Amino acid sequence: MAVVSAALAITAQLESIITPDLEILGNCHGLPELPATSIVLLRNPAQQSAVTETLAGQIVEGFRL
Repeated sequence: MAVVSAALAITAQLESIITPDLEILGNCHGLPELPATSIVLLRNPAQQSAVTETLAGQIVEGFRL
């Protein structure tokens, strides 16, 4: 995201990861409304372990921020 921070590009990101040095752009900047999206985390039920379940939990929690 260095090019975005340097004001050389724009990006579509989750609002939860936008840092204070970035500005959220929208309709007032002439940009269209972005569609709703969803993210799916798939796990192999035949290969579950405490490590993969913990990692999956951390990933899910990261997207809730």
